[in-house]
Amino acid sequence: MNCVHKILLFTLLLVVALVPLSSAQEHVDPVEVFEQVWTIFDTNYPYFDQRGIDWNAIHRIYRPQVTTETTDDELFQILSSMLGLLNDGHVNLEDGKHRFNAGITHGLGIDDYSGQLVRAKYLKGKFSAKQDSNFVYGWLTDEIAYLRIKGWKQKERVGAVVDSILADINAAKGIVIDVRANTGGNAFAAEAVANRFADRKRLFLKDHPKRGPGHDSLFPPRYVYVEPAGPMQFTRPVVVLQHRFSESATESFVLAARVLPHMTTIGDYTSGCFGTYYPHKLANGWTVSMGYSYDIDQTGQCWGGIGIPPELRIVNTKEDIAAERDKVLEFAIDLINKGGHFGKEAPGSLNEMRSSLYHRFVEQAEKKGAKAAVVECQRLLDSHPDSVYFSVQECMNGARTLFEAGKLEELVAIFELAKKAWPDAISIPWVLGMAYDKQGLPDEAAKAYRMIAERKAFFPWDESAVAEAKRFLNKK
Repeated sequence: MNCVHKILLFTLLLVVALVPLSSAQEHVDPVEVFEQVWTIFDTNYPYFDQRGIDWNAIHRIYRPQVTTETTDDELFQILSSMLGLLNDGHVNLEDGKHRFNAGITHGLGIDDYSGQLVRAKYLKGKFSAKQDSNFVYGWLTDEIAYLRIKGWKQKERVGAVVDSILADINAAKGIVIDVRANTGGNAFAAEAVANRFADRKRLFLKDHPKRGPGHDSLFPPRYVYVEPAGPMQFTRPVVVLQHRFSESATESFVLAARVLPHMTTIGDYTSGCFGTYYPHKLANGWTVSMGYSYDIDQTGQCWGGIGIPPELRIVNTKEDIAAERDKVLEFAIDLINKGGHFGKEAPGSLNEMRSSLYHRFVEQAEKKGAKAAVVECQRLLDSHPDSVYFSVQECMNGARTLFEAGKLEELVAIFELAKKAWPDAISIPWVLGMAYDKQGLPDEAAKAYRMIAERKAFFPWDESAVAEAKRFLNKK
């Protein structure tokens, strides 16, 4: 497996797609599986303190329910009951036959929204679709446009798609953006869409990856801003329709909408599941997944397990939908017709206007070379630390790009800086070891790998890093 493929593997572990379940497994002690699940969450799950959960107390309740004689079906039910206490839509358990989700929408059907009703009645059957019908848009009235977003995908192309849609509806006096029943996808795609409606740069999210053991052990955050992008920005009244099945990346979009004064969110609370989540294979072949990053809005509020409240709450009942009436959409139309709902400056949205140190490094390295870029970044960290942020996620995501571009000097330079910032991060020396090895510097690679060869890994990508370090050192 070459360096690029290893970085691709790391990236794939961070996306929401669950790894496939393996075929028949040898029998594994149910007690071992229970302890593995409990320990994975104890070390990697970032929301215990926010939920007010005493995970040790939960162990005392559920551990005695599992014995060596516990059947697979019984174990699945016990684990589902325990994980259900987390109230988190990013927590899943799969055994190849069943799938349990710990979110508040598990087992519920969508009966307060009908896309077919919107298209037939409110758009009068006249609408356009783009990106494989991921975006559906048309006119609710002669002056009010409608944009339905079903999911967030193709982050590299979504900006251009939305730009083309806005070119068609830019004359509208207002737009209704409908993200009901949008259960998520790529958060970067959601951010790209939000940027087409930004009046200026505003902070709406801080994303802290889990750092390792310790319920409150987190890396410094990635600061996430909504800011103008594309050839045009729509800054007339916009109403965003949300409800309980607006989940994950959709909730990032809703948070961005909440800080824009000309955008209003109406409907019901969102689902309340945030951050990137990842799969973890269990000893018996089952898979458990969880979010590994802790997300808060610009005020420090975490909406995980709660859901983001709408600014104006109005909900449909299943009887409304059966009677072919969407009260939420009708209210949005009335609101825009009356001039829209312009909020005050969102608290905290203009604070902490930082720039990405990683992106600054890439820009400077392109202009002046890697060594000069490191000097500039170190100067900023020393003299203006509040003007920048240094994100481990951005470094790891950028590693793949730098590897593929053959920019190993730049990769080593920024990761040596990252190693100083986060000496306990396993993945940083891992990438350095691969980069040095690729450069034909085995002694430097060995030095990097020795930093992690005997470390205890907690995340699957860290397990891969430690295993790679041991393989390399055993060959020397």
